[in-house]
Amino acid sequence: MQVLVTGSNGFVGSYVVKHFLEEGYEVTATSAKEDASAFQSNKKYRFVQMDFTDAAQVEIVFEKVKPGVVIHCGAMSKPDDCEQNKQLADLINVDGTAHLMTASAHFQSHFIFLSTDFVFDGEKGMHKEDETANPVNYYGETKLRAEELVKGYKFKWSIVRTVFVYGKPLYGRDSFVSMIAKKLKNNESYKVVNDQFRTPTYAEDLTRGIGLIVQLKRGGVFHLCGKDILTPYEIAIKTASALQINNHQLQPVTCKVFKEIAKRPLNSGLNIDKARTELGYEPLSFDEALMKNLY
Repeated sequence: MQVLVTGSNGFVGSYVVKHFLEEGYEVTATSAKEDASAFQSNKKYRFVQMDFTDAAQVEIVFEKVKPGVVIHCGAMSKPDDCEQNKQLADLINVDGTAHLMTASAHFQSHFIFLSTDFVFDGEKGMHKEDETANPVNYYGETKLRAEELVKGYKFKWSIVRTVFVYGKPLYGRDSFVSMIAKKLKNNESYKVVNDQFRTPTYAEDLTRGIGLIVQLKRGGVFHLCGKDILTPYEIAIKTASALQINNHQLQPVTCKVFKEIAKRPLNSGLNIDKARTELGYEPLSFDEALMKNLY
């Protein structure tokens, strides 16, 4: 089966490509920029440069690839950037998703959309799939509008909401944990929020979950994330402990210390009971995943 992945140069996209190649699928990786991966030697790997905000370009690529599964990881994902440039956020997160769905429908592809815990307001946390969404920033708004589009797709669709994905970067952009590890090793002073709660997601757990959705041909909304509820500061402290760095300069602060443009939900963790029951999804604990990936 041919799997097409958008945002392949991004952190999550790179792990999705890696997972499906390891599972023996033929993978077409796409990104608006040139290929940054190290997968070129794999005979089942193909890269096509594609800007999914260009509907005509998307149609041309899909005619060549004819994907059985489309995994849409590409996005404008920095909340502050979305708040500052709403028109671009609409184009990438909403219009781009629509272009990909239109092209996918021609081949009745299983369309899998990567979404976010930021579609919720975080008033209570541990949100379930069927809870009413209520984003508090424009990034969340665009992802929610894209979700609504996906729910109208005529063929099989899946929405995967995830949280604060971490792991070793395969290429390109750091995750939060790998960034913190660098600062710890350099003995840098760093302020870390300690009043926002997340369920951080190990990248390999996330991609295994997506793999189960494809394998089992499951449609609908699924929450795929970690099982531990942690603040960013607690994540940073656990990273320091794993690296055996005791004399660090990490400083716990409240979110009010940072003058961020976009509001962040305080308790945006996700409930994974549905994924456990219907997919057999079982993530590693944060400590287990960290020990597998000492930075």
